[in-house]
Amino acid sequence: MWTDPTLRLTGLAVLVILAGCGGESESVSGLRWIEVDPQRTIDRSAFVSTETVLDVTPTVGNRDQWSPWGDVAVKINDGETVLHMDGRWGGLSREVDFEAAAVDAVEVSARGARRLMVDWAGPGGTFSPERRVEVQISPHTPATSAPIRIQLTGDPLWSGRIRALRISAIRAPKKKMVTFVSIRVVAE
Repeated sequence: MWTDPTLRLTGLAVLVILAGCGGESESVSGLRWIEVDPQRTIDRSAFVSTETVLDVTPTVGNRDQWSPWGDVAVKINDGETVLHMDGRWGGLSREVDFEAAAVDAVEVSARGARRLMVDWAGPGGTFSPERRVEVQISPHTPATSAPIRIQLTGDPLWSGRIRALRISAIRAPKKKMVTFVSIRVVAE
């Protein structure tokens, strides 16, 4: 077990060596971080630096660039965006313009969500389930947690020009709203 108070991480690192996987005389090794306490989150930024390609956090100044999606009422303030949901899911969509190769992930800081989803569309395209990446959020994740990283690189359809993004959430049980604090499109 290892504790580093400056990073506030507690966990166990395991080094796995797979003999023979790399050829006759090579071995392949990998390091996997195993969290000892499942209620603690690991801030990925402590290990990987990211650069903001596009900050798409909804604000009063860019309110007209966002459209509600699903059965939601949206209230945008400069500090946060609150989605009041009649159903269990909903979100926001907006036009963007960047090359998928320049972007690795979308980082979303949200409260009240149990699942976050990023959908994308190319020029003249529409949103579809095939162009969606989802992440489940542990019920033990604190409300003021680090941003959730939704990795897009590696998805075979994450390519070409991206013209629209939709960020949506499934709310936690017994909650009637999800609050987005920040939404950033990032590269490593």
